Amino acid sequence: MTVKDRVKSVAPRAATEQVRELMVRYGERTSDRRPLPDFLVIGTKRGGTTSLWRYLIQHPLVPRLFPVWNTKTS
Repeated sequence: MTVKDRVKSVAPRAATEQVRELMVRYGERTSDRRPLPDFLVIGTKRGGTTSLWRYLIQHPLVPRLFPVWNTKTS
């Protein structure tokens, strides 16, 4: 069990919901300060987009997304 999993199991549900809402509001309020993406990848089921995503995040000049939850790890 990871530290993240332990915190989730111990923290009250109301607290985790408040943190989630806070992160969404933070993202909304800072969205105008973030640059637009340089490219957009559109894919289909079993089209190789997950592999492409994995290759991209391995590159040191590709920034990670923040905040990330309920998605692929980064």
